[in-house]
Parts: sequence; C-alpha cells; structure tokens
Amino acid sequence: MKKSMFVYYTYTDDGSLVMINTYKGTDSIFKVSDNKKEKVLNWLNGQLSGLDEDFYKLKEYGYFIDDDVDEKLLRELSYNESRMDSNLHLVIHVTERCNFRCTYCGLDFENCEDLSDDMQDAIIKYIARNIKKYNSVIHIFCFFIHAVCFCVADSIC
Repeated sequence: MKKSMFVYYTYTDDGSLVMINTYKGTDSIFKVSDNKKEKVLNWLNGQLSGLDEDFYKLKEYGYFIDDDVDEKLLRELSYNESRMDSNLHLVIHVTERCNFRCTYCGLDFENCEDLSDDMQDAIIKYIARNIKKYNSVIHIFCFFIHAVCFCVADSIC
C-alpha cells in the first residue's frame, strides 16, 4: 500500500487539515477533524499502522493505492482517452486563490484573481459557438478550491 501521487493537502486559516486527490476530483475533498489529523498525517507520511475505517474510506477515494498500481500509466491512458472523446470538457478555475499548490498546476499564485465577468461571458460564447462540434454531453468542472470553500467538503469523522 502506498500514498497516491495525486494527493495534496493544506491547512485552512483555522488550522484544519484539508485534502484532495486531484485524479479523483472534487468528490475526494475531505476536511479532517482535529482529533484525527495526526493519524491521517502519519498515514500520508508513510506510517501505515493503525489502519481503521477512516483509512479505508480514504483508500476508497484513491488516497492510498496498492503498490503495483502504475499511476503514471493510468494518467497517460486517461489523457489519451480524453483526447479521443467527442464530448466537450471544460475545466474552469473560478478563483486562483488555491491552497494546494499542485506541482503540475499552471496557476499564477502571485496574481490571485477571481474569474472576471468578461471571462465568464467569453466561456458562454465559446460554448455557444462550438457546441455543435461535440456530442450533447458537456462536462464542466469548476475548480474553486480555497479555504472558504471547504465548508462544503466532506469530513472524515
């Protein structure tokens, strides 16, 4: 068992631990209760002892994977599959005030701006102009990770 390469965590202003598996997406955002923070951090740092239902919940959301899983290959396959997809997929960063600092991210963290009205209009115009090129399925992923947004995240109890 090992930690997924897609796991990132940060702390909110009040010191709460918040985690995401970026491969799984926003469904995998968890706010860790204070009484479980030390245990979860130990697991994330490779100390895989005292495994309980919390660990297996995190495993279910991809935070921990079997040793033989090749995540780089899975990422490559997923990318290639998405290139052949005839559905429209949009990833919209509603704010650049993200706390995770994923190593592959292209956000400019020094210029933390929210999505402007002009950009929102441009997105709508893009969809309207191009919708006929795609199947009827549109996948829109709004990425708005910021400490104030974690109130909607699940907690591991």
